[in-house]
Amino acid sequence: MSSLKAFLPKLSEIIGISADALYSRQRALVQLGVLNAKPGRGPGSGAPLEAHNLAALLLALLCADSLQETDDKVRLLCEARPTDVKKCRLTGATTLQEAVAMLLTNPELLKKIDGISVHQGPLFPQHSLPHLNWYAAIYYARGTMVSSFEAKQQRADLLPAVRIQLSTDHATLTRIAHAFAEETAQ
Repeated sequence: MSSLKAFLPKLSEIIGISADALYSRQRALVQLGVLNAKPGRGPGSGAPLEAHNLAALLLALLCADSLQETDDKVRLLCEARPTDVKKCRLTGATTLQEAVAMLLTNPELLKKIDGISVHQGPLFPQHSLPHLNWYAAIYYARGTMVSSFEAKQQRADLLPAVRIQLSTDHATLTRIAHAFAEETAQ
């Protein structure tokens, strides 16, 4: 099985972040317990290249601008649950990380999506909450449908008091999914 670290140069070409910076994120995610990783050094250790791990890395990039911000909020975002329903309307997943992993491995689902966005602060203005949360949305059906996810409540001091939205589009996700499929097929 290929390692996530070995895949990072390909991912770097697609998203425009250096492989070294991505590897630093990967190491931080292993320390947070977000990535599946085998302890030790050398071949067979580290984070394997699997959809679950790649999804977590992508979500970390969408919710943390820098390595210093790769903290507990990434874990909370990965564990985000669908809002108002038990399962994602598009994928049937129960967490955001699981939904993104499914998109990366299922070409039929991937064809349907327009993009993924991560929001710091309420996703919907009418859900004005006294605390700040991380929300994510998977847009599909030409933007007419959305599957939204909300992270567990967080302490307000974990997030700055500024609303931020980061997103990635269908084309980028498709390129990542194709590179992932090629790498894991070997």
